Order: sequence, then C-alpha cells, then structure tokens
Amino acid sequence: MALVALPGGSGDVPMPEWTDVFSDAAHQARAAEVWRATVSEMREAGTLAAINANQIRRYVVACVMFDEATARVVEQGPVTKAKRSNMPSWNPWWTVLKDCDTLASNHEDKLGLNPRRRASVAPVKKKPRAATSADRFLAAKA
Repeated sequence: MALVALPGGSGDVPMPEWTDVFSDAAHQARAAEVWRATVSEMREAGTLAAINANQIRRYVVACVMFDEATARVVEQGPVTKAKRSNMPSWNPWWTVLKDCDTLASNHEDKLGLNPRRRASVAPVKKKPRAATSADRFLAAKA
C-alpha cells in the first residue's frame, strides 16, 4: 500500500487584520504583539496548528480587552457612583476585567500556553533509553 502526500499548508497561522477588530492603533499594536508571542510559543511547544486560528484570535481579543479594562479600572477605581442615585456601585469595567481574565485563562489552558496544562495538550517527548551492557549481550544472542 502506497501512501500519497496530500497538498496542504505549512501549518502556519496567518495573523488577522486587527484593523477589522479594533479601531484604536494602540489596541491593534497590542493585538499583533500578543498574536506573535502566542504563535511563537505554540510553535516552540509543537502545538501550533491552523485549526487553532480562531481560538488564538479569541484569546488575543480577551487579552487586549483585559488591558483596556485594567487601565479604566486603575483610572476610575473599581467602585464608582451610580449616575442616577449617586450610590456606590461596581464600575462596569471591573466586570469586563473579571470576565476577560476568566476568558483569557480558559483560552490559555485550551491552547496549552499555561505550563501546567501544556502536558495535556502536547504529547510527552520521551528521552531515548540509554543502552546498557545487558542490551548488547541480549542483542548478540538474538
């Protein structure tokens, strides 16, 4: 039985057009930075595949929104006065920050970016067993 090679891509994941997602140039630059770091990390770990493109994109969006929410919470504080009642209430950006943190953490686990979860994503690379004198003796008899 002969194996036939099928044409396919290089397994590389093309970067999305961040101008379609973010209008702010700083967000676009941050998204590109996170994308490159994520793809290179996955490539080194041997877990990069074209099928991961959408998951990586969602992870990058969560990271960029987390950064934006963090900046807003630092600027405004986690508790602000409500517009109508002037009563203290949670800053809406605080909720965004917590949700983006959860999303990013989940995506990190699924993509194998978290070292604790990397073993469940990538196959374990076994070290070759060192040859012993018994191996040489048994190989000569067989």
